[in-house]
Amino acid sequence: MNILSQDIVAILDLAKYLEHITGADNIDFGSLGTDIFIGKEPQEPANCITIYDTGGPEQNAKLALDESTVQIRSRNTDYVNGYKKLEAIKLYLEAFPSGPAGSILGAELVGIWCSSNIAFLTHDKNNRAILTVNFRVIRRPNKVGNRL
Repeated sequence: MNILSQDIVAILDLAKYLEHITGADNIDFGSLGTDIFIGKEPQEPANCITIYDTGGPEQNAKLALDESTVQIRSRNTDYVNGYKKLEAIKLYLEAFPSGPAGSILGAELVGIWCSSNIAFLTHDKNNRAILTVNFRVIRRPNKVGNRL
């Protein structure tokens, strides 16, 4: 099973092809290494999103479930555009199918829930707006049984 941020990037990448979920043609949230990053936000490009693994609650070793949290951070030269990008991502992730239909990269997706709405943090030294949104994600590894 991948780290959660990698799976979130894969799910966002699927938006380009899943018109039935998004209800719109060719939604493109970006590309990993170009304007989507994992774990570290570079100085450029000016407008990007960065996905951070933020832990999660205590796990129950008797259950074959992995509950984790992730933060998606937008940096944008325009506050409104940065907000709208996170809003589109939020709506898309919340609509993504769970169960076997939502199986992703070695795990069955049980669900994605927004755990805190879009929040403004600050402007960086280049006056770019920094906003975040947080999600709780439950995945079931493809291996059968519990973790013991």
